[in-house]
Amino acid sequence: MLEKSKAELNKIKAMDKEKRWDYFKTYYLKITIALLIGIVLFGWFVKDTIFQKTGACMGCAYEVEITDEQKEILTDGYLEYYGLNPRKYGAALATDNMFEGTDQQMDANSHEMALFAQIAAGEIYYLILDEATLNMYSNGGIYYRLDEIFDNSTLDSLQGMTVDVKDYGSEDKYPTAIDLKKLGFLEGDEEGYLVFTIGIPDPEFPVRLLDYLRAKTS
Repeated sequence: MLEKSKAELNKIKAMDKEKRWDYFKTYYLKITIALLIGIVLFGWFVKDTIFQKTGACMGCAYEVEITDEQKEILTDGYLEYYGLNPRKYGAALATDNMFEGTDQQMDANSHEMALFAQIAAGEIYYLILDEATLNMYSNGGIYYRLDEIFDNSTLDSLQGMTVDVKDYGSEDKYPTAIDLKKLGFLEGDEEGYLVFTIGIPDPEFPVRLLDYLRAKTS
């Protein structure tokens, strides 16, 4: 067994970066994703059974600069607005630079796998992405279309603020993202697009978040 493991490691070390990634996808990717999901589910179990906190507003921002004030709005401010006890409910916003300067830096592929695993586990309800990342993840099947979560009246009120993105598995485009700059949440040259993930535990969450953001930007 030990000799077999050494032979496998030596074979992988001899590959260039591209071949190594192809080899990993073929033989180890599914196992890695399963392990990541297991880790996320365990973290969820510990959080909800030991610390007794229920996620209320859980999100990630990738390639978008979020100020401390904006992060406050999307975390503690959300709980306060809806009168949720912070001892019982949690709100968090992770960013793509959270590992900078540590030994836990991840490459793009690792980031994507971890993100998709957390969404699959119901740990991330929304994403704030730049245009390139928005389109890059569109084939992952992780976005809700806006016409699947909002009624016609809400969609009409968002006219001119939505962005069409390719639907999963096809070339057709549908309103999927909300332009946060046009909504008034982002200012200056910063761009950012809000999407809701398939991981939302409550179908009313998108409505509550949109109403809250509008109240904060009006």
